[in-house]
Amino acid sequence: MPSSPKPRPRHRAVLLSGALIAALLPCRAQDTTFYSKSGGKVLSLNGCDSYMVSGPDLEMPGRLLRVIRTKEGLPRIERRIILDGKDSIPDGISRWYDTKGTLRLEREYARGAIVRIASFWEQGQPRRLDLYANDSLVSGNCFRKDGSPEAHYPFLTPPMFKGGMDSLYVYMRANMRYPKKAAKKDIVGKVLVAFIVDTDGTIIDAQVVRPVDPLLDAEALRLVRGMPPWEPGHTDDIPVRGRYTLPVVFSTGAGTYWAD
Repeated sequence: MPSSPKPRPRHRAVLLSGALIAALLPCRAQDTTFYSKSGGKVLSLNGCDSYMVSGPDLEMPGRLLRVIRTKEGLPRIERRIILDGKDSIPDGISRWYDTKGTLRLEREYARGAIVRIASFWEQGQPRRLDLYANDSLVSGNCFRKDGSPEAHYPFLTPPMFKGGMDSLYVYMRANMRYPKKAAKKDIVGKVLVAFIVDTDGTIIDAQVVRPVDPLLDAEALRLVRGMPPWEPGHTDDIPVRGRYTLPVVFSTGAGTYWAD
C-alpha cells in the first residue's frame, strides 16, 4: 500500500507591493499583457482583471516562463514552454492555483510529453501523484485529506451532456429544424461545432470548425447554443473549462422544417 508523501507547504501568493508594481512599469510594453474579465486585452493594470508576464525562466534556464496573475497579484497559472518555430511546447513544471492563490495542481512535461501530475487539497496536503512514461500512466496514487491512501481514480473527467450521449441525441432530434431551402436542394452533411463547457456547465464560444453549407452551419450553431447546461469537466473534483467538438448530422428527413 503506497505511503503518503510528506505534506507540501501551502503555496499562497502575497499581494503585489508598490515596489513590485514599480518594477513592472519599465517592462510592461515588452513583457506584460493585461486582460479584461472577458479575455480581451486592455492597456493597463487599473483596467484589467488579470495580467500575464512572460520572460526567461530563471528556475529552468532555456525555457520561457509565462505567469498569469489576478489584478491583486494572486497567481492563477504558471506555464513553462519551449518555443519551436510557431509552436509552444510545454516543458518543465507548470502550476495552477485556486482563487485564493493556493497551489492545487502541478504538471511536469518533457518536451510536450506528460511526466508527472501532482494535485493538492485546499490546505496543501497531497491529493494525487501520477507518473507517466510515453504519455501513459505507469504509477498512480491518490490520498484523502488525512493522508491515508485511497483507490486511484482518473485525474480528468471530460464534460458531458446531462444524461449522457443518449440524452444528447434525444435533444438533437427533438430540437433540430432542418432548413426547408436546404432540404429542397437535398443539401446534407455533417457540421462540426466546437465549443467550451464553462465551469458552471454553460456553453460558450461555439463556432463551426467544419462547415457544410451556410444554412446548415447556422442551424447547427443555433442547436448547440440552445443546449441546456452540461455537466462540466473536472480535474479531481474541481470544475474546469473543457473544449468539446460535436458533429451535427443533417440528412433528409431529420428534424422539422422551417416555415419560410
